[in-house]
Amino acid sequence: MSDTEGYDEDLQSSVAVVGLAARVPGVADLDEFWAALVEGRDLTSRLDSGRRYGLLADTDRFDAAFFGISPQDAQLLDPQTRVFLECAWEALEHGGYDPHTYPGAIGVYAGSGESDHLTALRAQRHRFPHVTDEQLRLAGSRDLLTSRVAYALNLHGPAITVHTACSTSLVATHLAGQALLAGDCDLALAGGVTVRGIAGAGEADDLLSPSGYCRPFDAEADGMVGADGAGVVLLKRLTEALEDGDHVHAVIRGSALGNDGSTKMGFTAPSVTGQVAAIRSAHLLADVDPDTIGYVEAHGTGTAIGDAIEFRALTEAFGAELPQPCVLGSVKSNIGHADTAAGVLGLIKVVLSLRHGLIPGTAHFRSPNPHLDLAAGRFTVTSTATSWPAGAVPRRAGVNSTGVGGTNAHLIVEEAPAPPPPAGEDGPHLLPLSARTAAALTESAARLSAHLDRNPVGIAETAWTLQTGRAEFEHRAVVVCRDRAEAVRSLAGLAGAEGPQASGRSPKKTPPQVAFLFPDSPELRVRVARELYEAEPVFRAVFDDCAELAAADLGLDLRQLLYPDSAETAAATTAVAGPALFALQHALAELWGARGIEPNAVLGHSVGAFAAAVSAGVLTRSEALSLVITRGRLLARHREAVRIDDLNHEYAAAVATVRPAPPRIAWISDQTGEPVGASEVADPACWTGHLRRTVRFSDALRTVLTGPTEVLVEIGPGRTLETLVRRHPDFGPDHLFVPGLPGDEGSEAHLEALHALGGVWQAGLPVRWTALHDGRPPRRVPLTTYPFQRERYAIEGRETVAAEPTAAAASEALAAPDTPQPAPDAEAARAPAEPRTPVEKAIVDVWRQVLRVSQIGIDDDFFELGGQSLHATRVLSRLRSALGSQAAGLTVMDIFDHTTIREFATLLEET
Repeated sequence: MSDTEGYDEDLQSSVAVVGLAARVPGVADLDEFWAALVEGRDLTSRLDSGRRYGLLADTDRFDAAFFGISPQDAQLLDPQTRVFLECAWEALEHGGYDPHTYPGAIGVYAGSGESDHLTALRAQRHRFPHVTDEQLRLAGSRDLLTSRVAYALNLHGPAITVHTACSTSLVATHLAGQALLAGDCDLALAGGVTVRGIAGAGEADDLLSPSGYCRPFDAEADGMVGADGAGVVLLKRLTEALEDGDHVHAVIRGSALGNDGSTKMGFTAPSVTGQVAAIRSAHLLADVDPDTIGYVEAHGTGTAIGDAIEFRALTEAFGAELPQPCVLGSVKSNIGHADTAAGVLGLIKVVLSLRHGLIPGTAHFRSPNPHLDLAAGRFTVTSTATSWPAGAVPRRAGVNSTGVGGTNAHLIVEEAPAPPPPAGEDGPHLLPLSARTAAALTESAARLSAHLDRNPVGIAETAWTLQTGRAEFEHRAVVVCRDRAEAVRSLAGLAGAEGPQASGRSPKKTPPQVAFLFPDSPELRVRVARELYEAEPVFRAVFDDCAELAAADLGLDLRQLLYPDSAETAAATTAVAGPALFALQHALAELWGARGIEPNAVLGHSVGAFAAAVSAGVLTRSEALSLVITRGRLLARHREAVRIDDLNHEYAAAVATVRPAPPRIAWISDQTGEPVGASEVADPACWTGHLRRTVRFSDALRTVLTGPTEVLVEIGPGRTLETLVRRHPDFGPDHLFVPGLPGDEGSEAHLEALHALGGVWQAGLPVRWTALHDGRPPRRVPLTTYPFQRERYAIEGRETVAAEPTAAAASEALAAPDTPQPAPDAEAARAPAEPRTPVEKAIVDVWRQVLRVSQIGIDDDFFELGGQSLHATRVLSRLRSALGSQAAGLTVMDIFDHTTIREFATLLEET
């Protein structure tokens, strides 16, 4: 099928699933989850009590630093919120979206299960002497789940917490879809989470299976098996998903909600009538015939009453006759009943089934329950995976969910339209990676390498997704590659700290200032840019314009110099070399600008000064080129023994024809070594001096290196200036030199230009990624998500499960919660800056006490360490006690406005 085939009439009312995330017992990721479903594995565990339960590993572990949450607040936070936060981020990344840069509104609709976390906190109240009961209540409240997600991820769409018991997450998905169609938001996260742990598994319940196995629709079904779990889907209007190049995993054609009312045996019992109404409404709203639905993911709890009522409802809603049996299944047979997360996990199973064209069997199914009339042929249940071949209409499935109390939800899900073929592997491509910590960066590279090795993902799509669909963090690395195979090797090398084409650099918190250095060139090396000319439209357009402007005066088209078999004689002349170098440098500078890298200062050596002048806004392109052509012609005559003084008169006449403007940025003169002012550019001597004066490039470099510039980019072929810069006594460890183009014709200029761009991005400069794709961005593709670096935040007395016994043993070393802990990201590239004055030391001590973080430097940010308004109030009170009258006039807003200790101490010392 094409992108929109079969969808033209339904686009406006359909919702695309563009991202997925799940935390499921016994598996690490979606791929393992799918493998377990296909193999029919039971992912629950036998506990010491004899019961079985679907336990999530490591629910007491969390990457607090990633979300800017202090260690103490992380410990107070309900584990359900912590798990859901990570899933929400993973779903956004799986969809290829960075919430920090997405221009639209992102909503979140979700719910969590009942929790004893607040009870456990109050039982351990003595361990949190500085925490109020209100703080405990807020930390343990499940009502605030979606608001916490919106706050942590800076989401501005609706944040709606849903509570409809077992149908919570499917109801949330319906509400999210409706919000998208109503225009309330542009992306929506929907799902649910339940984390009860071993304590939840031990609850007495007559509905629980004595055998410990969930057997939906089976003759031996004897009850439910409980489970923990979490699932999130990222949704978007289908019209926009297709227009924006999203990877559409599946399409929600329609959905409906309803309630049983009192048409049932009791409040907790399900109802045939209520479920039928919801299912039929979903069919009607999706505008599909039931006989086109090949699979139904049932609520399927494995209870005698529940399964019987659900089967009767499905039979009545679908009608008496179907052309072929519809397959029934339930993910609860594999993982147990995940309560509020059950519906979305069933939906995720359906999405994976549609993608793979395969319906997993129902685990533990041996023979049909005789009371369900499966023999009538309307529905069938299988114990093994069943092929789901494509047909005349798209594959379709229903997802059914019912909640205790009577809220029913039903979704109609359809396979995604076939995506267009990948953009191809015409490289090279730049793959940027970043993480909060060095360890996470290494793990990201390893994961991505393995993913690309296993999956035939287009490298252009991979690059685009990494460039625009990932947040940019402190620790960064880049890989430049020609194809997927090279990406796999380079990423693996980066993970092993030995990649020849990858390097890591931790940028400062604010983007550094950059200077463009334009070299002179003793040899004409224009041909090295031929690859850029052919591949980069911006470079080509500028070079073309220069060639056309210069053609009449030179009697030569500069474009001929890009190819080795033409214009050899002309290339050797001084008259042509200068204009050719100017055209290359100016085109290269414009290419950097198109990619978002604008200089704060420019410096040119000899003829390079003219391209620098254009970048500084002093000369126009045509003015600079005119002067360079005249200069080259005059210098060629000087070599023929013409007196330089005679040439100066002619050059002054050419200078008189231009109208220099004041520099927009710092333009450092290679004649004086100082910035050129507005009055100087209007002085003809500023220009005629290029023929007479000695170049003072070392002095000019000193001005650049002793100023605010940190990144120096050479704009030209070869590495003419690199040695001069690196050997300069003012070049230090805080400076980064980036070569622009190779000097040898056999080198790959396009590849080197991307390496240079990657270098400045690693240093912290923002890149305009769209410029790398010529206005035709590839599609987003699902890639590996962030490798959270979790720390243990357990409340004593709550039993949890570790991923491995060694992890559980190691976690016992965690100090008591009232002891300040190192910030989880303390492995940052630079050690915390120590306090220098008594005031700074006093503030550090107070921050450590209030934030419960032991390693704090004077440049650390209050909010990035997890500080909030309540913390600020406490900090203010303690500072007044510690510093007396010096802090008497402070307000909470002073802390908000001066968020580092250095800034705050300066404020105190000034007042």
